[in-house]
Amino acid sequence: LEQLKRSQGLSLLRNLELFESANWVNSPSRTFRAENKAIQLNYAYRAGFKVPQTRITNHPIPLQAEEDTCIKSLDTAIFRQGNFEYFAYAKTLAPSDLSRESFIEAAVIAQGYVKNKVDIRVNVIGVRVIASKILLNGKGVEGDWRLLKRETEFVRCELPSQIEASCRKLLYDLGLKFGAIDLVESGGEYFFLEVNPTGEWAWLDNSTEAPICKAICDELLSQHE
Repeated sequence: LEQLKRSQGLSLLRNLELFESANWVNSPSRTFRAENKAIQLNYAYRAGFKVPQTRITNHPIPLQAEEDTCIKSLDTAIFRQGNFEYFAYAKTLAPSDLSRESFIEAAVIAQGYVKNKVDIRVNVIGVRVIASKILLNGKGVEGDWRLLKRETEFVRCELPSQIEASCRKLLYDLGLKFGAIDLVESGGEYFFLEVNPTGEWAWLDNSTEAPICKAICDELLSQHE
């Protein structure tokens, strides 16, 4: 029954695109397409972003002989068991930790790990770009910062104009009006990790007073001005 409700709910959402004149933020079909990680990385590179060396594979071939590798799920991995919900986070592994047995069951995203990084969450709404650094004790977080979300602080920041332009181009090319982009900065260079067309943002509105909510409302109303 639960599977039936979910499948029919998604079907209803897709069929709402019958209303072609609606000001979608974002349209269901473009959201589903943009959630494809391979498409994201391709479009990000074409938009001018630097992208860490990436493989989508079920074979443990190190990206570089002596470099750590960041392993991610190809799609959001959420598991439910009873009343508990489990989420798969990114994990950084040394080449010696990569074994055939760990990979054979399913493909993953394997990316070169960017060291000495600062994570940046960029919310793009229309042409507005609102960026926030993610820090722990004033420094970048090694590994997946979401594991330490309650301990980190979020600080508004400005991006170089070229990076802002790449953010806007990426969303335009994907046909999105909203996207939560994850970047990392290291040594003055910015690398694209992913974009979430349905990314959470309220916690940044609350913690940094970022005007994300207002920007979304403005975008929704823009068609009627």
